[in-house]
Amino acid sequence: HITTSYSNYQLRSKSTFDLFDSISSDKIFRVYPSNVFCDAKSFKCIANDSENLFYSDNSHLSYEGANIINILILREIDKIF
Repeated sequence: HITTSYSNYQLRSKSTFDLFDSISSDKIFRVYPSNVFCDAKSFKCIANDSENLFYSDNSHLSYEGANIINILILREIDKIF
């Protein structure tokens, strides 16, 4: 697997998550890619599995990575309805 450290992921994502987390509303449902791609216990984030790359560069999801996150978003939408 291609990996990066969890701390690097957090550093690169901090400003984005700080901005998004500053918006509060009971109508906002949050999805965090780190819940899928990172393991805080091993301090690693994966960028691929045996068949797919999840990132197209150091911070943007590939088609396959985006599909995984889209599933999480759709699950959150299902909770609303």
